[in-house]
Amino acid sequence: MIIQISPERNYAVGCLTNYKEIVFGKTSIVNDKFIYEVFKSKNIIKEYWKFLHCNPSHLGHVKFSIPNNFYVKLSLGRGANGIVYQIEHENIQYAMKISNKTSTKEYEIAEKMNNYINEHSLSDIKIIHMFNIQGFILSRPVGKLMNKNDLCKKKYINQLFKQLSIGQKLGFVHRDIRIYNLILFNDDIYLIDWDSSTYNGFQGNYEGTFTTASTSVLTEYELTHGKQVSAYYADDCLSIIYMLLLSKCTKEEHAALKQYASVSSAGELIVERSEILLQRHPTIIDHLNEIEKQRHNLFDIDDLHNRCQQIIQQHIDLI
Repeated sequence: MIIQISPERNYAVGCLTNYKEIVFGKTSIVNDKFIYEVFKSKNIIKEYWKFLHCNPSHLGHVKFSIPNNFYVKLSLGRGANGIVYQIEHENIQYAMKISNKTSTKEYEIAEKMNNYINEHSLSDIKIIHMFNIQGFILSRPVGKLMNKNDLCKKKYINQLFKQLSIGQKLGFVHRDIRIYNLILFNDDIYLIDWDSSTYNGFQGNYEGTFTTASTSVLTEYELTHGKQVSAYYADDCLSIIYMLLLSKCTKEEHAALKQYASVSSAGELIVERSEILLQRHPTIIDHLNEIEKQRHNLFDIDDLHNRCQQIIQQHIDLI
């Protein structure tokens, strides 16, 4: 944490922490020279503790701090836009994302999905619940990231499609379906992170998965440098299928795909992924291509999901 100071002050205080030990640093200007001091938490004088949670009267202003009654337990994972922590608040465990993007979008979508489930008495469908507590968006349950060895289970795939159907029937396209956005809790799967979602038929700047994106999305990304990429319900379904297929890849194949995705090389990713799938799953390619061609006309969510689940059952070994 670096504390931002106002221009008229002649010193700044910052700190680094691993949540077990805290190291404070102070930089001062004396006679036009910088003076540096370091203090460890066990030796820190009481006066400096105020800088962990200070206000403009203490030291200019602080952009961000975690409330005192949020107890950080551990880091759950890191993404492109932030870090997710497990915290405890009033003896309840939550996941909390610290991100450079606002979480209100996810919160609002979760609220709409929960309302839809209640209105239609769909109590068998479990989704992540989100809470706005002291201005922070927290979520439950706190699960563990899905392991690729456990992914290909009929139960999990059915649960995934049911959750996705709620979001899509509300008009949303997730756009970021990949194994890192699936968590397990009590042997139930949960689809998380709707932050990259948009509406069906959208065309514009792309946010979302690369490795499991539909070929149509990757092609449009390559042609427009990511500026004019469309989004349709079918893209999410194709992402599920690609995710399942690629879970069978070797480490070397995963590394190659990850390398192209990390530099947004959509064209090379298309070629590499196609070669892998032709070697491992040649019979499924025609079915995927057919959905790709029709993606902009597939509006019936139930029919689309049934069609994709049939493809999965026929061509992918589920347990």
